[in-house]
Amino acid sequence: LRLAHDVPDDRPDALHVRVTCDLEARISRIVERDSVPYAEARSRIERSDRQREACHRKYFDVDYRSPQLYGLIVNTAQLAGSVAVHTVAEAVRALEAGER
Repeated sequence: LRLAHDVPDDRPDALHVRVTCDLEARISRIVERDSVPYAEARSRIERSDRQREACHRKYFDVDYRSPQLYGLIVNTAQLAGSVAVHTVAEAVRALEAGER
């Protein structure tokens, strides 16, 4: 759920997760997935990042990159997608079991 900062931190069933990835890996993925040139992929990502930052500032007055906003940060440049999904799922299961 994007922009989930309006979910209170004190809810025991809420886990704020940030999925991150370095710029070059993100560009490569867009180039491959959408068959676009490097410059276009980079431009798309930079535009999206600016919009995301502006939205978080406007509605929540936060820097969405701040690690204090998240219970879990997953770097998909370091982990395969399936490992990232498994990691988040395990964290959710732990919270559901009352582990904090």
